[in-house]
Amino acid sequence: MRKFIFAVAVVSLCYGVSSAAFAVNYTAAPASVSKEDSTAKAGDIKADSKAESQTQSQSQTQTKGSAPVKLSFAQKLEELNKGNPMNNPAFEASRKLLKRRIADSEGITVGEVRDVLIAQGGEVEMVIALFNRLHLSQEALLNVQDMQIKTLENRYQLGFNSKDIKIIFPEVPKELSDSDKSKFITVKDIKRKRLETTRGDKIGKIEDILFSEDGMQVKAAIVKVNYGPVRNKYVAVPFENIIFGKKRGHFKFYISSENALDIVKLASSEKPEAPKKK
Repeated sequence: MRKFIFAVAVVSLCYGVSSAAFAVNYTAAPASVSKEDSTAKAGDIKADSKAESQTQSQSQTQTKGSAPVKLSFAQKLEELNKGNPMNNPAFEASRKLLKRRIADSEGITVGEVRDVLIAQGGEVEMVIALFNRLHLSQEALLNVQDMQIKTLENRYQLGFNSKDIKIIFPEVPKELSDSDKSKFITVKDIKRKRLETTRGDKIGKIEDILFSEDGMQVKAAIVKVNYGPVRNKYVAVPFENIIFGKKRGHFKFYISSENALDIVKLASSEKPEAPKKK
């Protein structure tokens, strides 16, 4: 019976078969949704076919000698899940990243990280910071490029000294424009959100995300898979293959059905142990 249920789940992923147990369709907007909500904007979820092609076209390269080698999604998945991803020194868990401090160009701590703004594909575009050491009480959005941000040990370091930060602070954005609110997500937007296929199959929940060592890129999402007979299995999923967008005012997280099938296959062979946090 277990094999049969698993087979049904796989078929559902491959062909988009809708059933009460395995699929929920989010593609049709209800009649109560306004025209503005149902019209795709920049950053909103597009048609399923476009979302599928976007997630399937993204690839990761590794250098082997002088020739770059493209890895399939299944290969990236396997690489990420060798050992415990949470203990991989190449990654930094979100919990640790959000404890970072902000340093000025002279290495002096001037504030703390409140969150980060992440673009499609996983790149950290802005750092939400509070300059409490400079007695500036309002949170600010620090553009990574404009503020010349880099990593200094366990801190984000700015390219400006404390005096200059105080001078430019009034001009630093304090909130996103309406047009940008659907283009970026925070760590708080991601955690505990459902991961679905672009056809509406619920794969599991995103428990955490892992950043690159320099804190400038989200490399993986730790997904607690619950699909078909697979229960409470943790899989690190390449974040570049996850797409997000706002629908009816809430962020949704999607992955192609083909990639979801690889996730379920891997999860079915994994032990149901929760990843150990750093």
